[in-house]
Amino acid sequence: MVKPKGPKAPPQAPDLKPVIADLALRGSAALARRALGKRLAQNRSPKQVNEILAGRGLGKAVTAAALMRLGIPSLPRALLVGSVLLANRLVQRRSRKRKAAAEKTEET
Repeated sequence: MVKPKGPKAPPQAPDLKPVIADLALRGSAALARRALGKRLAQNRSPKQVNEILAGRGLGKAVTAAALMRLGIPSLPRALLVGSVLLANRLVQRRSRKRKAAAEKTEET
């Protein structure tokens, strides 16, 4: 058998339209949920509203979804992603405690 000469055809890229549509739907749902939450919280104090709506933003949600998809295929990846997320959470908690302690010492 003789192999054909010449450049090979580039590999076909997967259809990205469903992925883009999914991201757009999730993003718009998150924005709508946030706007509705602000609207429903009008009778509360601004401090309470900020505490209620202090959840993660769209960027953090997309990052979390990407990390989740990265960890799904194999157990080692899942362990790596889980340990990174746990370490991040512990660092954030420690920094909040240090900040609260620093504010407490400044007040006295």
